[in-house]
Amino acid sequence: MISNAISKLSFTERIDKQFEHIYSQLDEFNANQRQIIQNQEELKNMVHTALNRLSIIHSRIQALITQTYELHEYPIPRLFIVLPKQVNFRDKVSKPFSNQYRLYFLCECGKHTMKANSRIPHAIHLANHEGYDIDQPTEFFKKYGSYVLTMLQLVKYGFTAAGIIVPALAHFKIVDGINDAQKSLQPLLHDFRSQVENFVKVLEDQRDQNKGPTVEGSTAGERTNLENVQLLQGAELRKLESYLIRHDKGRVLGNLNRIVTLDGHVKWVCNYHRGNYRDKSMQELRDVVRLNNGNLDMKKGKLTVKVSTQTTAQQLYDAMRRARMVQSLDIRLEWNVSKTELKAFADTVCASKISQLDMDGSCFKSPMRGQLLKQYKYNPLLEIMSGGGIQTLHFRQFSHFFKSVKKPSSVTKADQLRVLSIDSHIALQDKVFERVVTPILEKCTSLKDLNLTSDKRFELFRHFEDNIGSFSSLSILTLANMEHAVILKFAESRIKSLTMSVNRLRDLTSDDQDFLKMSNLKRLDLKHAPVDPDEQDELVKILTARTELSEIQIGCHIDQVLTIIDFIEEKRSQLVLMQGSCVLSRLVITDSSNPSSDGISMTISFTDPSNDSKSVSINILRAVNPLESSSPVTEIIRRYGHFIHKLETSSSFNNHVTVLLENPIPDEVFSFRQLRLNAKSLTDVNMDAIHRVVTQSPHLEKLEWHFDELHQDTQLEKLERTLGHHGKKISALVLRGNLGSTWILTIAEKFPTRHNFPKLESFRIICTDKPRLRGNCASWIAAMVSAPPKHAAPLSSSSSSSHATSEPLSTDAQEQSEAWTPLQEIALENVCLEPKDWGVVIMSIGFSALETLSFNDSNFGLEQLKALASHIPGSHNDSEIPLETLHVERTELTKVEKVHILWGHVREFEIKAPLARITGLKEAGIKAQREAALKQQGVKKK
Repeated sequence: MISNAISKLSFTERIDKQFEHIYSQLDEFNANQRQIIQNQEELKNMVHTALNRLSIIHSRIQALITQTYELHEYPIPRLFIVLPKQVNFRDKVSKPFSNQYRLYFLCECGKHTMKANSRIPHAIHLANHEGYDIDQPTEFFKKYGSYVLTMLQLVKYGFTAAGIIVPALAHFKIVDGINDAQKSLQPLLHDFRSQVENFVKVLEDQRDQNKGPTVEGSTAGERTNLENVQLLQGAELRKLESYLIRHDKGRVLGNLNRIVTLDGHVKWVCNYHRGNYRDKSMQELRDVVRLNNGNLDMKKGKLTVKVSTQTTAQQLYDAMRRARMVQSLDIRLEWNVSKTELKAFADTVCASKISQLDMDGSCFKSPMRGQLLKQYKYNPLLEIMSGGGIQTLHFRQFSHFFKSVKKPSSVTKADQLRVLSIDSHIALQDKVFERVVTPILEKCTSLKDLNLTSDKRFELFRHFEDNIGSFSSLSILTLANMEHAVILKFAESRIKSLTMSVNRLRDLTSDDQDFLKMSNLKRLDLKHAPVDPDEQDELVKILTARTELSEIQIGCHIDQVLTIIDFIEEKRSQLVLMQGSCVLSRLVITDSSNPSSDGISMTISFTDPSNDSKSVSINILRAVNPLESSSPVTEIIRRYGHFIHKLETSSSFNNHVTVLLENPIPDEVFSFRQLRLNAKSLTDVNMDAIHRVVTQSPHLEKLEWHFDELHQDTQLEKLERTLGHHGKKISALVLRGNLGSTWILTIAEKFPTRHNFPKLESFRIICTDKPRLRGNCASWIAAMVSAPPKHAAPLSSSSSSSHATSEPLSTDAQEQSEAWTPLQEIALENVCLEPKDWGVVIMSIGFSALETLSFNDSNFGLEQLKALASHIPGSHNDSEIPLETLHVERTELTKVEKVHILWGHVREFEIKAPLARITGLKEAGIKAQREAALKQQGVKKK
């Protein structure tokens, strides 16, 4: 019994222990499950947080892309990223706002650049450009830092919307197979992913620590919220270029082109993707423009044309509508148009999405008095303000514009219009201002710049002053009458400054006198210098009475420059003695004569209002006429020679001036940045003096030499000595003379290759006797116009030290390893070459930087044009060439009888060089029109 009881007890204990173990495992399982649930919740929260953050980034990027549809007015690309420069990257990242950075623009390709039926998407990519160093990076990041961060996040995470694709970071690249810019971008792309990720982290850390980067004006609370960052406004984008260190002046930023999509949106795309827009409609537009002797700038999308009949005008309108690439139109209709014809013009402007219109109305006759109410012929022009994308609108030389429009109810809303200029007299006695002008301006809610004409300018100004609250966006108001004008600048509906521009002081009107009494007058522009005593007395009165007048700009002949400077300085000194100070701080002298005579542009800055201290800067001095020891130019050089930035001379540049240019002041250097010199009148001694001047000009960027009459031994010797002294500094070389085959061979023997002129950008040969150049002459010309070798390293200031740690190169090896600057201008004028020699020269021409090509007065003909068009690289092989002009005046092309063959080669050339215009084919164009007319007559007879 006892043993059985013990046995049962032990069994019960074992069962209880087993249950306890089970309960313990269940508790542990429940605890694990709770931990799992907790982990899941935490993970869910983390995912939710991450999705929210991505949603914020996505919405921010969406807003950024949407902005690109809306900002039609901005003349620069707007999508870009910024990364630290490649050198010492770790150091750059550790100190992000005290180092150097580089900005890279992006190509805005997408569905709008894809060919019809294409299934291969076009993704946003780095522009085909090596990028731009950023000046003042601290200020740059204060202003654009949040924008930069958003763009880098766009690149990091990728984005797809509305036909726009930004690939994921791992697939981000530049377009394949373009040119040398890709080579310079390869190191960037090699480590691109880590650079973007590292810099995004740095910028996010800086933002989270409230140290930046921020948009200018944001508060600390906004810096941590990506969604609160404001989009860049137009002014900020326009200011962007001022932060970039550019070495490609005159080129569009990033080698990008502005296009208009079929929806009317503006995009900036690379040359590769822009190629899809060169279609039949584009060629049709070029043909119509050519027949009207107009000018179509493909790079800027600007068309300048004069049209003589409504028939040709309609052809132009149709071509513009189909091409949809004209963004700036400067047009003159050369007949007295009707209201219906103006309606057709206005409809075309609106449909073509033109953003800038400049229209000349000098050929339009005013309606007869009895027809005014009946016609109101200019009403269609008012529709342009609100019917399209016009942002800048200029109406020039319109007679009775305001009398020829009805109360402008047709202007519904024009909030995109920024600049409006109407050159037509406003008669205040007819209440035109209240009836027409005010209703128009009330519709232009974003108007920044307004230009009007009236002989009652001060009374018109009072109208604006009394109603300035209605024009809150207005920042510049220009009121003109004949050659006199006032420019008022506003800020927050208050006058900030007033500038007066008058022809002569003796011609001051009562309006001018009223404006002179205003305390806001800060600048006075005189188109003609005050030379007689009465005008000088008037200027002294203005200087004495106007305490805010800080700048005077005077246009005067070179003979008057020093007299005016002495007069102004003397009167300013007297004011300082009498009043203790003078606010006049800037005197600008500009030459009112033509570019073919002596001239000057200079600025004198008075650095302290209480004394006579000053600084002088001469932007340009032209010495064209023969110089004497006491001539005005000689006196200017004697007094201010060390302050000249740009000096241009002609064949009259003589020995006396070279003595003045020599450095008379110890430890001083010249300020020359550009020199254009002609050696014709200089002796050997003075040539040596010029060479010393060039050596003593450390800031010299452009050196241009002209050599005339090279058939003379003395002139040829000057050329040889100069090329020996400064051949490697010369940027432009112009060679003229008879017997070209003789002196060309002499030069070719001593300076056989472009390695002798590595910085040459412009090369011109102008023979005065039209010699026939053969063999070695043609070979040397071909060498001079040739492109740098593809395997050579780009020419740079650091190239001389690039081999410091390696074995020295031989002369031949050194020449082969260095490239030269590609030419921007080539001119072979008044020369004759054999057909095979033309082929050699043409096949040697480099097009990577070439902008101007001239064969004027040569025997360049049909076969040469065909060879030239064939030699130009296509867009599929290289970037679109920058060639802007081909000059063929008085060549064999003007004598071609089979003009249809000529125009076939012209079209082939234009396909290869879409930015270029050909000058000199007007006679051939007339022949083509005559052939077409005869053919049409033949059809009618049949």
